[in-house]
Amino acid sequence: MQKIFTIKFEDKLESFNDSILSNFLGDKEIIDWESQFFERKNEYYWTVIVEYRSPTSKTSDRKEKKKDGYKDILTENDMPLFDRLREWRKETSKEEGVPPYIVFTNRELAEIAVIKPESLNALQEIKGIGDGKRKKYGKDLIELIEAHGYPVKEEGD
Repeated sequence: MQKIFTIKFEDKLESFNDSILSNFLGDKEIIDWESQFFERKNEYYWTVIVEYRSPTSKTSDRKEKKKDGYKDILTENDMPLFDRLREWRKETSKEEGVPPYIVFTNRELAEIAVIKPESLNALQEIKGIGDGKRKKYGKDLIELIEAHGYPVKEEGD
């Protein structure tokens, strides 16, 4: 499914109030996203197009979140890579002007830290990482995994 958000820049806040976007995506799996900034009649706007998947039922989703929180899957050995992935996500989201969860959720980063994918294609094995995220961020992720001493495979894209 896709949804388009257009958010007006609020002079009072000196930013875009992304609470509507955050609230909507809170229980959804982001598959891909795209954003643009534009000006119309001396007012600034941020448009975000989000491709997402909804949970089958809110009750089962809540149970799964409690049972399968991202912190629950991480071991002490996974934490250095997870922390570095979160730093990278923060830097990337600032560069792109989007909230960090648009780049990757904590759950997705935790699974990367646990699984330590060895290739770009292996990234797509992780729920929530589709072709768009793999192409956009995959090289950076594989380099971070390799920089932490884990083996990676060279492959064409």
